[in-house]
Amino acid sequence: MKYVTVNFERGGFKPYHYLCEDDEVNVGDYYIVHPKDFPSVVEIVTVSNVPSTKATKLLGQKVCTEVYDAGMERLKRKKELHSILKAKKKAFEETAIYEMLSEKDGEVAKILEELKSL
Repeated sequence: MKYVTVNFERGGFKPYHYLCEDDEVNVGDYYIVHPKDFPSVVEIVTVSNVPSTKATKLLGQKVCTEVYDAGMERLKRKKELHSILKAKKKAFEETAIYEMLSEKDGEVAKILEELKSL
């Protein structure tokens, strides 16, 4: 039996104490608890083997966040890739416009050549 301290997401930083039968419990894990008539998700703040008289309720099931975390990483990477592509597209479009203008306007062609040489 482990003794854990948890924080509720909306409960401020007041610690609550629970009994835990899961030997694999770690600080930072999320678990479901039933403090009243509805389940809530809590984050494990401390884990101890020392009995606590404050712990009178049993911690519920562990919440697996691996799928969510992986999805969030994919979304983050997708945004990064879109940002890179957008910048590349903008640079290409700008260069293409200048090249087209240089074909029709000798002054633009000279400016573009000078810019390229710098």
